[in-house]
Amino acid sequence: MSQDLNNAFKLNNGVLMPKLGFGVFQVDDLKVCEKAVLEALEVGYRLIDTASTYNNEEAVGQAILKSGLKREDIFVTSKAFIHPRSGNSL
Repeated sequence: MSQDLNNAFKLNNGVLMPKLGFGVFQVDDLKVCEKAVLEALEVGYRLIDTASTYNNEEAVGQAILKSGLKREDIFVTSKAFIHPRSGNSL
């Protein structure tokens, strides 16, 4: 990879967030997802991007556990999806 996997942004709260991450969108097979995330962590990725609507967060968690890395050394991003309500009310 051309970009160093250790490069990070410093957020306003002082937390460092890796600039380059590994996403699991449309990885429906949970075994494939777990293996892919584990391999991504093995080669140096430290940001994993997922979402509850991907239905693969459990596989991401299993890969993190199996990696042997400290949880605080991995940055996991997810998304909150807001479903529209009927009518004009929010």
